[in-house]
Amino acid sequence: MDISRKMYWEKLKINLELLTVSDPNALIPIILDIHTLIFDEMDQNSTLRKMNFMSYELQTRTENMTEEDRQSILSDYLFNEKQFLISSLSKKTIDQHDWQLPYAIESKQSSSFLISLIYVYLAQSIELPIYLINSSEDNILKWVNGNKPIYLDITANATAINEKKMCEILLEANKGKKDIPVDSFDIIPAKNIIKKYLSYLLNIFNLKKQYGFAKTTLDILLKLEPSSLEYLHQRALILKALHMHKEALNDIRKYYSLNGEDNSPLELKIAYCELKNLSTPVSKLIH
Repeated sequence: MDISRKMYWEKLKINLELLTVSDPNALIPIILDIHTLIFDEMDQNSTLRKMNFMSYELQTRTENMTEEDRQSILSDYLFNEKQFLISSLSKKTIDQHDWQLPYAIESKQSSSFLISLIYVYLAQSIELPIYLINSSEDNILKWVNGNKPIYLDITANATAINEKKMCEILLEANKGKKDIPVDSFDIIPAKNIIKKYLSYLLNIFNLKKQYGFAKTTLDILLKLEPSSLEYLHQRALILKALHMHKEALNDIRKYYSLNGEDNSPLELKIAYCELKNLSTPVSKLIH
């Protein structure tokens, strides 16, 4: 690992540890660091400069205005003046560009998830308490406006959703469940936003069999959740596919130590047997 890449890993590790107390504006730099590590594109300053310039323009235009006026100007600025668009396939797409922030800022088109993050970043810069929420849909934002929150639909230029529509969305999101969770539309913690983002990326990399990208994504997820059985399971199989047999064995052994061999998935047991049989010739190659 070269020095600059090691530096990004160390920086990301510290930022991930601070996520529990981070404000929403800290998410964008972290996502840019993640982009750098996965795609090996080191120039993230250009993206930050463009976002900060947009923040500055909005701050200049909204000085001394009410929250309602600031929110209206922000929506008009992002969707009408700057003409940001949500990709038609949104989170169903397997085009990784829809999930890369530098491309989103450059092309002004992205997934609803990234457009929501950009909107929240700009909102925070003009002191608007708008946040992503705990929902399966990425297009709904929560504006903490006084005692009664207002929900915004990012796919409709961040216009307010009426109470009846919000009830319909809540029922649809929890269809088939006996009890609707009381936290269905609570503000989502920063750590969970990053995990959600990484999960979207991981899904794309797995579909496209981009195992190198998938491994780096799982490395980051395991920095967030070091004892996650799901991530260990996935990374062990990815490492096996990348012929990194020694590392794959280490992950399976860690999985066994946390969960027991008997309780482990069959595919992991099969992989373990295959890797053990290969361990002698593999060890000669890697030492």
